[in-house]
Amino acid sequence: MQASLRISSKDLNPDTVSELLNSPPTESHREGDMWTGNSGVQYEAGTGLWKLDADHHQTLETQIEGLNKILCNAPENWLSELGSPKCILLIEVEDEESLLSLSSLDLKQLGAAGASLEIELPH
Repeated sequence: MQASLRISSKDLNPDTVSELLNSPPTESHREGDMWTGNSGVQYEAGTGLWKLDADHHQTLETQIEGLNKILCNAPENWLSELGSPKCILLIEVEDEESLLSLSSLDLKQLGAAGASLEIELPH
């Protein structure tokens, strides 16, 4: 399983997110940025994105704790300083046999940071 923190909005400036969270992203772009996918197709970003992937070699609990620590160390009202972008903790489940467990503290910290939780299940 892989946990990541994703912050997105139409006019998001990823550099500002990095400054507020005191952390560089794994991936980021601004609305209108162009990139080439694995198939060689050109894409244009329809929204700004700041994404931080946790270390997938760690347990899911440790991944979430690390991402929560970044959120908890952010300045108060940091999301509103960014214009209230969408902030989610995404958990990608790789197989149907995986057990997902989140502590009440983890959920409380996510809520206090203004983040929602999304779980991506295998197809």
